Amino acid sequence: MNRTEEIEKELTREDLTIEKRGSLEMELEELKKTPEKKTDVVVQQKDVEKKAPIKTWQDAVMALPEKFQQLKLDEKRSTIECGFAMQIIKNNTALQKCDAKTVFDAIIYSARIGLTLNPSMGLAYLVPRGSKCCLDVGYRGWCATLKSYGAIKHMDAYVVYEDENEAGKFSWNPSLGLLHHIPLFAKTEADQKKRVIYGAYAKAMLMDGTDVFEFIPAWELLKIKAVSASASRGFSPYTDWEQEMTRKAPIKRLAKKLLVLQDDDRVKAMFEVEKENDTPDKKKIHEDWTDAEVVA
Repeated sequence: MNRTEEIEKELTREDLTIEKRGSLEMELEELKKTPEKKTDVVVQQKDVEKKAPIKTWQDAVMALPEKFQQLKLDEKRSTIECGFAMQIIKNNTALQKCDAKTVFDAIIYSARIGLTLNPSMGLAYLVPRGSKCCLDVGYRGWCATLKSYGAIKHMDAYVVYEDENEAGKFSWNPSLGLLHHIPLFAKTEADQKKRVIYGAYAKAMLMDGTDVFEFIPAWELLKIKAVSASASRGFSPYTDWEQEMTRKAPIKRLAKKLLVLQDDDRVKAMFEVEKENDTPDKKKIHEDWTDAEVVA
């Protein structure tokens, strides 16, 4: 039994972790491309990089280890992230059609930022936008980064409804940074769907116990939704998870404000990603919204 057959047999196991499965699939892809002699996966990866430019998404994934090494990622994490990338792209035909170099760049950005592509953690996402693959930092990624810098203890976001404002259950004084909100709850799902959104806010507790807020009114949330690429699709997260999608904008906006004083390569890379995702020619895309993630 040769190595290819061994891997194919191993992949039939149901107890494989996503990291192990991704690593095996990456090795199998390379063995099928150069089956003659090479068996060392690391040697194969470097050999492919030197011989050919990145033309396919498979090439992009195979070129990652050497770049990860330059970024000082340890070998174990490099293998794990390659596995995640392989799984994500294989399960998304739109990503497979993206320009291969943009796939490579987006994955490298995630490593520079220090956020894993592990789908179960929801920190960062590979998002197809036309022919380009972009890295989208999820709201959990912003929160995790803030915590890693010791900037916050906790962060969450809430939706405010018209009935709460009319009942005097909500007030916001931006000049003093004071916000008061007592939520009201609908009795049924049908009643909930009839409620009108007044706005949404994020609340972060700093390390000294101080609370800071970011409030976005309904008109601005609607403006954000109007330029979202996912809002006009047949299936849209706005249809099934309107409240969750609404919470995302203030979380990301407040996170950016709290990170702006951090002057290092990691944060610079995060802002580079956001700037690239929000360039003028992407009128249908907005930094605060993507159907790649839903707030849980």
